[in-house]
Amino acid sequence: MNQPDRTYIENRARQYVKGVLFLLIGITLTALAYMNISVRHQLLWPIIISLTYNAVISILFICIWKTIMANSRESAVHLYLGATGGRLVTAMFVILTYCLLEDSRPTRLMFALTFCSYYLIMLVFDTVFFIKTEGQLPNKK
Repeated sequence: MNQPDRTYIENRARQYVKGVLFLLIGITLTALAYMNISVRHQLLWPIIISLTYNAVISILFICIWKTIMANSRESAVHLYLGATGGRLVTAMFVILTYCLLEDSRPTRLMFALTFCSYYLIMLVFDTVFFIKTEGQLPNKK
C-alpha cells in the first residue's frame, strides 16, 4: 500500500475515534441530565455500562478496520458485516447478563432501553461514517 493510502486510513481512524468520543460524551451527558431531572438514580449503572461497552467495541472495531484496510481492502465488506453481527451478539449477551443479575423488572427495562439507545445511535453513526469513508477511499492502483 502506498503512503497516501496509509495516511488516509490513519486520518479516517483518528476522525472515527474523535467522532465516537464526542458522540458518547454527548449521549452520556444527555442521559445524566435526564437522570438528574427525572430523579432516576438507578440509571447510573446502565449509563456506565452502556458507555463502557460502546467505547470498547468502537475502539476494538477501528483497530481491526485499520489492519484490514492496510492489508486487504477487499475484505472490508466482510468486516462490516461481521462487526455488525458481532456487536449485535455481544450486545444481546450484555443485556441478558444484566437482566439475569438484576431482580427488579423496572430496573431491567430501564437498562435495556438505555443500552439499546446507545447501541442504535452508535450503529447509525458507524453506518454513516463508513459509507462516507468507503465513498471517499482513494482508488487502488
